[in-house]
Amino acid sequence: MGRGRTGRSGLRRRAGPGHSRQEVRRHRLPQLAGTGIDELTQFKHVERPKDWNLPALKALFELLGLIPGTAQLVTQGNDRPVQQLQKAITEAVERLVLTQQDLQTGLFFWVRSLLPEDEIVKLRAKLDGSKTFLESLQAYTTPGKLKNLRYDVQEITGHRNGLQALEEIELLQELAGDLGSAASYLSTVQAVLPTDHEWNDKMKAVRDEVLDRIGDPVQRGTAGFRQQTQHKLNDLKKAYLRTYISMHVKARLGVNDDKRKARLMGDERLKDLQKLSIIDLMPRQHLSDFQNRLAALKSCFEMTEQELDASPLCPHCKFKPAAEPPGPPAAIILDNFDGEFDKLIEGWTQTLLTNLADPTTKTNLGLLKPAPRCSRAAPPLPRLR
Repeated sequence: MGRGRTGRSGLRRRAGPGHSRQEVRRHRLPQLAGTGIDELTQFKHVERPKDWNLPALKALFELLGLIPGTAQLVTQGNDRPVQQLQKAITEAVERLVLTQQDLQTGLFFWVRSLLPEDEIVKLRAKLDGSKTFLESLQAYTTPGKLKNLRYDVQEITGHRNGLQALEEIELLQELAGDLGSAASYLSTVQAVLPTDHEWNDKMKAVRDEVLDRIGDPVQRGTAGFRQQTQHKLNDLKKAYLRTYISMHVKARLGVNDDKRKARLMGDERLKDLQKLSIIDLMPRQHLSDFQNRLAALKSCFEMTEQELDASPLCPHCKFKPAAEPPGPPAAIILDNFDGEFDKLIEGWTQTLLTNLADPTTKTNLGLLKPAPRCSRAAPPLPRLR
């Protein structure tokens, strides 16, 4: 029997009439003890054992984040490094699958896509190639199988770009996740404040800066980028909290002013005016307008900064500055109601006295008999002062 250089270890029998090509591996040599001489003569040569491609193994371990020197243990028949390798392969494939799914739906931050469509197409191609490569490695589950690894160093290192792309996308996802909550809050706030409010201008400037930096691989990869960006977003949110609370205090009555409003609405003089409003000659529309405007003054004194930190609108009164016309503070409006109420009483009193003193009214009353005169006369004049 001669020796060949086919790269496989064992005996190879030549093919002939009635016989197919047959190989006997080294680990199955003992079975030849029961093989006849005639059959043994059909084997044409003994193959030289295949050498370990240690550089390729080291490149593979390094590619998957494992210690390259561990590959040496595989050549000694150690199963543990192979198990570690297969675990790393499985984890990488799972990451690739999840990331491919995320690319399908898109990566968004602050209502914008973090990756242009043409870049997404390129990344998908890289991820697909690396995934196919890693899945093919799942067959190498023993040291013996790894000895027959069919990839060389160049083929293995060629997939660095795919795994680097995976890491870049995962970094983007992580950044969007860490900063997304604050960005989502600030996006909602944009519709709460009037469009021309200075806070919206600040928000747009910060948003454009953050999106430009997060879209640049070099800038988003710098040390402290995440902390710096989070600090900017937090400062912007704090500025909103101060702005909203100030506007809320202005637009709503506090606890003391709410009591003043209740006293004014329950004032006996207001009830007296309501009794007089049944007289046709009295300006009842003035009274109705006064009461409606007084009732429209909103009170809210329960909101806390913690509640506003969780949601950009007051959970109690749903105050939305963009939806309410600007005006003087509610407390000042309530102060004006006090003076307006005094003038309303004075005007009604004068109107009533003027009408009673009118000659025509006196003449008409004089034409009535005592009983009808009593029935048609105005109700007893309330004490307005």
